[in-house]
Amino acid sequence: MATFYGYLHSSPFKDISEKESAERTEDVLLRLFHSDDAFAPYKGKLAPRGVSWRSFRFISKVPLKSEDPDMIGGPYPYPFYVFVNRQTSNIVIGSERYPITNAVIQKINLRLPRNLIRNSIDVDKIAKHILDSKSRGLKKSFYVTNISIDITSFGNKVEGMTLSGSDILGSSFFSDHVTYDYLARNIGLMLPGRGVESARLYSNGGIQFYTDRLGELGQCLGFARSINAFQENA
Repeated sequence: MATFYGYLHSSPFKDISEKESAERTEDVLLRLFHSDDAFAPYKGKLAPRGVSWRSFRFISKVPLKSEDPDMIGGPYPYPFYVFVNRQTSNIVIGSERYPITNAVIQKINLRLPRNLIRNSIDVDKIAKHILDSKSRGLKKSFYVTNISIDITSFGNKVEGMTLSGSDILGSSFFSDHVTYDYLARNIGLMLPGRGVESARLYSNGGIQFYTDRLGELGQCLGFARSINAFQENA
């Protein structure tokens, strides 16, 4: 299946319960997607099946995947995914490229009475929570498959590094050579027993997810929320 790139938002309706906020957000979004000419239904090969996600097409007047307008004339239809969590009122919107997702969100915010609220993700908190759980001998909830960190221990001689593997934070390399003098910027999480990355989370609220592992993405986001790793941007 495909890799999608999206963002995490929270509902703009804050004066009611989370359940009511989620329902109102979903209702407003669905009415928009079914009434605005910039959107259309999508039933193609990337449509999610058996989950609570919804898929639509965004009809762009300009190319967003580096298409040559002289070779491929517009308009340009792109599939995108939307998920509104009924318990938390969090919203995930993603597509095949970040420029598509950005264009979708921009169009949505032009039409909504209140803009969706972009969340940031405290990736550093997630990484250090997993390391702390390891040090206390707790059962692993997630393996870390990828991590990018800014290093603050060596001045400007070493500014950062990216590591990849099947269990980075469980490796002796990380515990022997990387101390707490760092700041994690993105992290790939994998559920035990899966063998493939479940999702990758970025500190700016960006999410890299996989259209055949949407349930695993939900577990990753639920874990991040459980340790208060989401923060609404003003």
